[in-house]
Amino acid sequence: MSRRADVEEIAKAVDAAFHGNRGALARLLTYVEARGEAAHEVGRVLRGREGRAWTIGITGAPGAGKSTLTDRL
Repeated sequence: MSRRADVEEIAKAVDAAFHGNRGALARLLTYVEARGEAAHEVGRVLRGREGRAWTIGITGAPGAGKSTLTDRL
């Protein structure tokens, strides 16, 4: 797949995710988790569309309950 196709595919997936398509959201999350160029492209396409989103970091010692907390969120 060419770089141009990647950009177009990601842009379409972002639009679909914003319209409630869970499959598209899952695809975007896969790109981000895999890191690399596609992850950067997802960030670039999303920039300006995040609205009032927040980023929250959860840290703590092993066994402190981070996974339990994020599961409940």
